[in-house]
Amino acid sequence: MPKDGEDSLPARGSTSVPTTIPLGPGTTIDVGWLSADERKALLKEHVGGVLEINRKAQELHVDVVTLEKTLDTLAENTKKVSQDGNDVTITHSHKTNIGTTTIVMGNTEEAKRGKISSQQMGDRNWTPFYVLGGLVALVLIAALLGTR
Repeated sequence: MPKDGEDSLPARGSTSVPTTIPLGPGTTIDVGWLSADERKALLKEHVGGVLEINRKAQELHVDVVTLEKTLDTLAENTKKVSQDGNDVTITHSHKTNIGTTTIVMGNTEEAKRGKISSQQMGDRNWTPFYVLGGLVALVLIAALLGTR
C-alpha cells in the first residue's frame, strides 16, 4: 500500500503499472501480487467502471435538475392562476431514470385530494383494445360456427 503522500497510480508518462487500486477515499486494494499484465487489465476494467458510474451520476443529476425546474415552473404557474382568482388543478407525471414522480397542484378539491387517474399519469388505456379484441373473437367464432 502507498505511504502517506505517495500516489497509488503511476506518474504521468510512467510505464510502471500501479500495485494498488483506489476504491474510494482512503481505501485501496493491493494488487501487487498480480502480474503487470493482470494489473493493467484490472486497472483498465476499474477505470471503465469509474467512468460508467460518473456517466450515470451525470444522467441522474440532469434528471434531478429537470424535475426541479419543472416543479418550479408548475408551482409558479399555479400560484399566478390562483392569485388571479381562478380555480386551477395542474397534474404532471415525470418518468426518469430515478423513477416516476407524479405532481398534483392547485386550489381545487381535486388537487386537495391529490389523486389522479392512470391516464393522467401517462398510462395507456387498454380498454378499447380489449373491446376490439373481444369483437374480433366473436366475429371469428360466429364465422366458424356459421360454416358448419
